[in-house]
Amino acid sequence: MSTSEASDPSTTTGAEVEVVSIEINSQQDASTSVQPGQRVDLYFEPVTERGVGWTLTGGSPETTYYLVSSFSESGEPTWTDSINEFDIPDIAIGGAGPDPIVIPDIATAGDYQLCPESDRRADLCTTITVAST
Repeated sequence: MSTSEASDPSTTTGAEVEVVSIEINSQQDASTSVQPGQRVDLYFEPVTERGVGWTLTGGSPETTYYLVSSFSESGEPTWTDSINEFDIPDIAIGGAGPDPIVIPDIATAGDYQLCPESDRRADLCTTITVAST
């Protein structure tokens, strides 16, 4: 199992890394470029209810990562590449955000679908591009 906690996004590259903000709603495709290990703040329409779990699927070879925003019990965004060894808290949150997540530091370059872990909110999926390091 690969798990990471992102307490300081700058620790990944040794230089300060900008936090990326993505506005997610059903009418927008973010198509935002991010770096492996980078923190991403997700923003929503104020009435959007969602959980803390997200999936990030794509890259080459295609991989699925499981992400948990900082609203989890640990207070820090985390990720794993094995859902069998990871408990995604069953927490519902609302409001505009931000919901901080972290892009896995082992994510390969390519296009990914970022979606809520729950199929109930597939309307919140968006495309992001993980850039090569």
